[in-house]
Formats: sequence, structure tokens, C-alpha cells
Amino acid sequence: MTKVINLRKYTKTRLNKRKKDDVKTSIREEKYKVLLLVISIFSILLGCIIFKYNKEYGNIIFNGFFSTLKSGNFVQVFLNLIRLNLCFFILVFFIGTSFIGKILVFIPPMLKSIIIGYISSFMYYEYKTNGIMFCLIVLYPYLAITTSSLIFAVNESAFMSNYVRSIITHKNTADDTSIKLYFMRYLILIGINIICAFINTLFIIYFVPKFNLV
Repeated sequence: MTKVINLRKYTKTRLNKRKKDDVKTSIREEKYKVLLLVISIFSILLGCIIFKYNKEYGNIIFNGFFSTLKSGNFVQVFLNLIRLNLCFFILVFFIGTSFIGKILVFIPPMLKSIIIGYISSFMYYEYKTNGIMFCLIVLYPYLAITTSSLIFAVNESAFMSNYVRSIITHKNTADDTSIKLYFMRYLILIGINIICAFINTLFIIYFVPKFNLV
């Protein structure tokens, strides 16, 4: 009887400890996402500042991008939108499989946010109010969703990097389930980006003539 009671107490203690560990892990994940969000916001502001002092590069880099948005067909616009996002996702994916990935994963969302800030300033500089309205209605919702999904991907990569480090330092052994989950989560996030790019391409083709971006 005493053994049964002790077993119940032990089981209850283990369950309580597991719940506490899950709560701590959840809090760490949320803190990490909030930190990434703050970094992204400051990076957008940095992109605006960079454009202010380097306007000529905006014409060189983004004129081709926006000329495709204005006059390209569906396939051209779709590829134009998805290309950059996929590059960031692939970069973050491989960073997550490295030993020092947790340190490097901040770089892709920073770079993308700088580009968003740069694009915003470029659109206002080139097209004034029409450019800002185009960003607000067509580009920003798409960029917000894809950047949020990139932050989730960065979060996954940071934990995967810790997992790789634990394997290298012999604190853990390779787990096929964890690796498969990593692949599956990335496939889901990339799928969301592709769907968003598809829908946004329809919006762009419909709205571009209405904004008179010349």
C-alpha cells in the first residue's frame, strides 16, 4: 500500500515538473519571438535611414523589381515576390543546422526588415502618396505575414541549433523524429509563403493600374 502511495506521489511530482518545464520552454520561446520582433522593427527604421543617405542604390536595386510588379505577367510577378522570401528561408534553414546557428539566425530577419524599410522609403521617394498607399494596401500585409513566418522559422532554427550542439557535445543522440519535425515545420511555413505570394500576385495585378505608379 505504501509503495502504491509513493508511486502516485512520484508520478504526480514528475507530471508537475514536466508541466513547469513546458511552461518555462513556452516562456523562453515567446521571449525569443518578441526579441526578434523588436529587432525587426528597429531594422525597418534602419532601412529607412540607409535609403536617406543612399538613394542612388535604390534606383539601381529596386527599379527592376518594381518594373516587374507594374508591367509583368502573373508568373513574373509571382516569381519576383517569392524569390527573395525563399532565399531567406533557405538561409535560415541551413543556419539552424549549424553549431553556432543560434547566434547567426538573427541576421536574415534583420536583413529582410532593412529591405522593407528601404522599399518603404523608395516607394515614397519615387511615387509619393500613391507609393505609400500601394505599400499599405498591397505590399505590407504580404510582408507582415511572410516576415512573421520567417520569425517562426528563426525560432525553429534556434532550437534546432541547440539540438545540433547537444549532439556534437555528446549530450544527446540523433533523433529522426526531431529532424523530421524540423523539415515538416519548414515545409508548412514555405507553403504558407507560396500561398501568400499567389494571393498577393492577384492583388498586385488588380491594383497596380489603379495607383498610377509612373
